[in-house]
Amino acid sequence: FIVTDNIQSLEELKNSFERNSVLKFTSELGLQNKINFLDVHIEAKGNNYETSVYQKPTNTGIYLHANSETPQRYKNSTIKALIHRTYKISSSWQLFHSSIVKLKQALINNGYSNTMFDNLLRNYLLKVNCSTKEEPNRITHTIYYLNQYSSAYKTDERILK
Repeated sequence: FIVTDNIQSLEELKNSFERNSVLKFTSELGLQNKINFLDVHIEAKGNNYETSVYQKPTNTGIYLHANSETPQRYKNSTIKALIHRTYKISSSWQLFHSSIVKLKQALINNGYSNTMFDNLLRNYLLKVNCSTKEEPNRITHTIYYLNQYSSAYKTDERILK
């Protein structure tokens, strides 16, 4: 994701990348300061960017159905993964909430209950909130990593031969 001043700068950058690589690069211009990249909708707002979940217009909203013959943990994991994806992509709580409302409806359409979704969402948010809050009198220990090779590695190497 690269922001340039004008189209000419973008083309020059793309050509520079291609001259120094075997890869071919593509570029896409956003319309009205908005662009979709993979499953992320990106909107420029001044000097900031807002990100939210993007779904193609052809998305049918079909997920693992609640009545399918699969273990319950797979169904729970499907919901948890979709909630996690929404949380990670959304740049604000308002965008997260609007995406969660759409997600919940899609999952209800796939046979899941309100209660099941709400419980999994609540547990996810509790877990996220607990992991982001620091404990006030927390004791931390720093462990330094020592490279595998000691100064005697050449001796060890000779012995192994």
